[in-house]
Amino acid sequence: MFECKKIVLVLTGLLCFGSVTPAAAETEEAVLLKVHNVVPLKDGSNQTVGCEFNTTIYNRSNVNINDITVELKWLDETNRNTAANADKKTAFGSYIAQTPVSENAIISTVDIPSLQAFRQKTIKSKIDGTNCFLLMKDPEINVKGCKIQERKNNFSCSGIFRFVPSIDPQYYTEFKPVSINDQATQENAQKDADKKEIDTLFNQVETNINKVSAILNK
Repeated sequence: MFECKKIVLVLTGLLCFGSVTPAAAETEEAVLLKVHNVVPLKDGSNQTVGCEFNTTIYNRSNVNINDITVELKWLDETNRNTAANADKKTAFGSYIAQTPVSENAIISTVDIPSLQAFRQKTIKSKIDGTNCFLLMKDPEINVKGCKIQERKNNFSCSGIFRFVPSIDPQYYTEFKPVSINDQATQENAQKDADKKEIDTLFNQVETNINKVSAILNK
């Protein structure tokens, strides 16, 4: 009987641990980025001339962040491998020496004036080139600008931005399925609400001034 109780307690503990651990990971504050909807752009000859893609940023924290500028950089490892192989073959005298291929990369800059706590925004981007497949890889992230409205201990722009690849479960669970059109509608609604609030405050101040003027004119 005692052994059965021990087994029940152990299983209960494991179930509790399993249910708590993922929640703890999801509540970790960060700014998550993902790239999706990569589409090659074709010309009249059906040749790829560019790439169109979306970058979604989700502010998984309880602070508002302003003036966000993030640079995403995808390196073309193919060119670097070609240069290395050319040098290696040249060493054996089989090929004429070639000039090393310079670093080739796709660079995209994302600018977001304001990102409220627990909100996300999607930016549509276009780039020239034919290597759209590079956008399926993990980019290097360089945060060029970021301002946190309410600073907290150990929470700064440095280190909070994280790229989420498609193989990460968070790619599907953390981001909300909001289209760019829906996002624009939400932003316009927020602007209208802010304008109404400002108009209400202005009218209230104007009413109070008129009351004071009426009293002074008596």
